[in-house]
Amino acid sequence: MPTQHSFFSSDDLIIYGHLSLPSGPGPHPAIVVHTAYLGGALDSQGRYVNIREHAPLAAAGFAVFTVDQRGAPGHGDAFFRRGEVGGRDIDDLLAATRYLAARPQIDGRRLGLMGTSRGAYSGLLALTRASALWRAAVLNMGFYDPLTHVQHEHVTRPTTSPFTHFSGHSWEQVFAYYRDPSRNPLTRLRQVRTPLLVIHGDADPIIDVKQALMLLTAATAARVPITFQVIAGMDHDLEQTHPAWSALWAQIVAFFQKHLA
Repeated sequence: MPTQHSFFSSDDLIIYGHLSLPSGPGPHPAIVVHTAYLGGALDSQGRYVNIREHAPLAAAGFAVFTVDQRGAPGHGDAFFRRGEVGGRDIDDLLAATRYLAARPQIDGRRLGLMGTSRGAYSGLLALTRASALWRAAVLNMGFYDPLTHVQHEHVTRPTTSPFTHFSGHSWEQVFAYYRDPSRNPLTRLRQVRTPLLVIHGDADPIIDVKQALMLLTAATAARVPITFQVIAGMDHDLEQTHPAWSALWAQIVAFFQKHLA
């Protein structure tokens, strides 16, 4: 079971993370994880429900640190109401990485980043701000042009989308929030030198595979090292039920081993 840690973000808000260590002596290479949807490792009752990255990565010799950024469940209503996507939550991810790098069990020179769905967007935006913190990044099923994605959300999930909680109380506010160029990582990829592994399903109804293709085009133009996988028939598979995941995990582990060796 992971151990819970706490640290301060840029505005002195206390943020939480959950650390699993591999067997053997450290210091260990480590992967910082930003999960999907509301983010974090916990449910609203504080139970571990979202740590599926820990077992395969720890078994491969990596420490794993899942970040409960502001707005994540399990830390009370006041913390949940602080939720943002593309704002100070990125500061939380940067603070988590710097906190982790300073732990004696961790080799701070060998850090990777893994983000899924909303976490892939947050991870890429964090890379545009501080690429040197991470030596490799895996982005799963993410959106990368936020304005086109929330426009898609407005059409497909007008009353159930989480963006009206995180980024404004009306769709007009959400659109205005993501028109800010500082929230679009695709326009700032020349600041990224971290190798990327990007994974997306071509049957994803929540985040269109076109988002991954936009990232591929922009990363190629910016000369960002990128490995790109589109999985036939895979939807927005947060539970990882598609049969491709066995091979994908082998690829993810090999990618991190290559770049964090």
